Amino acid sequence: MRSQHFGGHPPRYPAIVADLSDRIVHGEFRPGAKLPTLAALRLAYGVAIPTARKALRQLESADSIRVIAGHGSYVAWPEERVIR
Repeated sequence: MRSQHFGGHPPRYPAIVADLSDRIVHGEFRPGAKLPTLAALRLAYGVAIPTARKALRQLESADSIRVIAGHGSYVAWPEERVIR
């Protein structure tokens, strides 16, 4: 199923997911490290907060990060990651 988008532009969250995943894999963000806030992601990628949030949710669904309400998003430890 294709993602629904409006205005003829593809959604931008997959690019954020790909970039953050790459940075995690290459050690820029190590296990347990806190990721940038939604506001920082918004500025860094030039997107709206809901787009940044969707990217983090995608990473959380992939068990790459853990989101702790009120505290932030953290890179998951390898033992927390589920092999799919």
